[in-house]
Amino acid sequence: MKSARKNIVVILILVITTSLFLSSCGSKKEESPSPTAQPEQTEQQLPEPKPEESPQISETEMDGSFQNWQPFNVEPGQYFKYKTKITQSDGQIKEGWFTLKVEGENDDQVTIESEGESGEDKFSFTTTESKDNVFGSVMMSYMMNPASQHVFTTIYSPFMGGGMWMMGISQGSIKAGNKWSYTADGKTISNEVVEMREYAGVKGYFMRYLVDDEIQSEVCLSTEFPLALMSYVKMDDAIYESELVEYEEDR
Repeated sequence: MKSARKNIVVILILVITTSLFLSSCGSKKEESPSPTAQPEQTEQQLPEPKPEESPQISETEMDGSFQNWQPFNVEPGQYFKYKTKITQSDGQIKEGWFTLKVEGENDDQVTIESEGESGEDKFSFTTTESKDNVFGSVMMSYMMNPASQHVFTTIYSPFMGGGMWMMGISQGSIKAGNKWSYTADGKTISNEVVEMREYAGVKGYFMRYLVDDEIQSEVCLSTEFPLALMSYVKMDDAIYESELVEYEEDR
């Protein structure tokens, strides 16, 4: 019961933060986001991710800027499909997938359809709202449905794991190979832009966050893409993984 209450508190905090962030995005003002709190360490040992082979990216594509990045700013005509995996501390694994389909009702109203599976759990919903508010409603739908709470972790992954995404955003630019680290309170915190990777035809910056040389989270972000391309997040004695496997847009 304590673990369940802890999960609910963590998720509610993330929802409130998301709602505030989306409100600022809707105002079209460019503001510097605040770094998120460092994750608590647990004694439970979880399996590390296996190294992935990434496609070759030219040197000219390895510099970028997140200064004007607009997370969650999905557009009508976009379609996303992710595969997901949850690994519990006892070794239990739940694999699945989820999709988001964005359609425009008129100049102001946007409809998002989402469905997915995780193990034996299934979910589906449709939300129609103004463009500024629709994604906040979608995130709330993910959180309130036990079958889709892991999707919330996937979508919100750029803002988890010690704020590793701040490496590029706070500096105004980002480059593969950049590293930051510091030691405080007996722990060594490290952030690294490891390399460029490509998922479903979209190229992004693969970043890693470590505490005492142990991986806590990984995320791949594109400066021109509203959602994470992949994520690996340790939270509440579990590992949440996702990867973009299909992406389409009206051209």
